[in-house]
Amino acid sequence: MRKKIIIISAIILLIILSLIPFLFYVYKFGTLVLSSDKEVWGQFGDYIGGTLNPFLTFANIIIIGYLTYEISKREQGSQERSLNFQKKLVLSQLRNDAYHNYIRIIDNVMNNYDEKGTALQNSVGEKAQVAAEKIKIFNDNYSHLFPILKSDNLFSDLIKVFEDINKNNSEVLQTHSKQDGEKLAISIHKLLEIRIKIKERLQNFIMDEINS
Repeated sequence: MRKKIIIISAIILLIILSLIPFLFYVYKFGTLVLSSDKEVWGQFGDYIGGTLNPFLTFANIIIIGYLTYEISKREQGSQERSLNFQKKLVLSQLRNDAYHNYIRIIDNVMNNYDEKGTALQNSVGEKAQVAAEKIKIFNDNYSHLFPILKSDNLFSDLIKVFEDINKNNSEVLQTHSKQDGEKLAISIHKLLEIRIKIKERLQNFIMDEINS
């Protein structure tokens, strides 16, 4: 709206300034009668050209400068939007890769649990201990991609669950008691619940960043 007012005002000003030489001519010679003498018309043309040409040249410079500025501004805006879009694509790809790696760490622990107490169960504690260390490193290294890794307690709870799994599995291997086996099963169930929540949080974060 403001640009429209400026343009209209500039046009009106241009028209008024263009009429000034004619008004001076009429004021000086006091006649509006059209002459039939070519020489008079030539003199009038020289007068109008001599007075208006410098002004029109100056006006053209201003207009061209303004148009150049507007075009440059729009091109710059277009380039910025293009760069922002490319940046979002790159960050989205990085976040997707990191997301799958994160879930893979959790799945690696769950895949090594066997509620029947077979050989797989013997390694679930070690896998959980390794996973806890990996998640700590992951949370530190990828917090710039996922700030929620530091701000959301869910991700620190995941480390605690891994530690509980390692502890409970060690107790199962020592006592072989049903009670300790149930504790381990509860920890694994907590891990499953956290996995579902983490997938949802990370996926929502990725989509929110894409749409922002």
